[in-house]
Amino acid sequence: MLLNAGRLAKVSMRPQKYLHVMNWTSRKAQVEPNTAQNVTTNIRSVHSASFRKTNGLEMTDSIEGQGWRVESLRVTIFFDQSAIISQQDWYEKCLSVTPETTEYRRAEGMQIDTGILDGHRYTLQVQRGRADWLITTALIVPDPTQSDLGGYELFPKILEGFRDWLLEIDSVIRIAIGVVGRLQAKSKEHSYQLLQKFLPSMTIDPDSSEFNYRINRPREFEISPGQNILINRISAWGAVVLRQLQPFVIGPNNGGMNLLDLGEWMRCEIDISSDANRSEIIDPSQKRALFDKLIEICVEIFNKGDVK
Repeated sequence: MLLNAGRLAKVSMRPQKYLHVMNWTSRKAQVEPNTAQNVTTNIRSVHSASFRKTNGLEMTDSIEGQGWRVESLRVTIFFDQSAIISQQDWYEKCLSVTPETTEYRRAEGMQIDTGILDGHRYTLQVQRGRADWLITTALIVPDPTQSDLGGYELFPKILEGFRDWLLEIDSVIRIAIGVVGRLQAKSKEHSYQLLQKFLPSMTIDPDSSEFNYRINRPREFEISPGQNILINRISAWGAVVLRQLQPFVIGPNNGGMNLLDLGEWMRCEIDISSDANRSEIIDPSQKRALFDKLIEICVEIFNKGDVK
């Protein structure tokens, strides 16, 4: 159930009479440029581990501290089109559980496996030329603002759990990681202040409207001595209001809906990937370094914002 066709809604169903519909509503602003080793062990242990550092980058070295909440994670690999990929046991190898559901879409040549582990929903979608892991929360919690994967200090460890799976796959030509996070603000004005800190190259006018900023800052990475690879560093930023639609009953045949304001947030969608124009198969010895670098860049953006 959506309140507005242009909004991104998160819907969670509760038993019997409880229905929560949460909408991200864009805050208004304008932008002006300034003139200036076991996969299973890895995944299962993250839920009780305390993760503070990844590849030498301190997780506490952020602009506003550890306030980020992670909505979803994605790991994508692209294969050489001529490769014949068999993935019958990928899900079980990675998670040590069989998927709860498996869907085959023969016309599209697609298989979708889905299951729940430790409160997280893991979905593996495989089709010709690519495979996608999507991780979201499977929990229904009393506070809708906490309906997510947890604090951002955990997400690198979750992603690292897919490293061994990646290393076993042949004919990989491209790797991508996606993370969606949000940071709660105290007010509308505070959300603009946060955005200004994370977007140092921009000037944000708090009296303007429809803030939406997306940028790619490609960076060269030395994947092996004398060989560089281009990494796309895409981030999309916005100020949003989280609202919840909640039904109420005032009689046997009467009721309605209340719209509850759940606060102001800054939201960031990160998409880090190796060069889409590169068709060479990534050497198995280089996949680990590249995958770890993509995770490191995600951490860097959450810590430091849009930096060159």
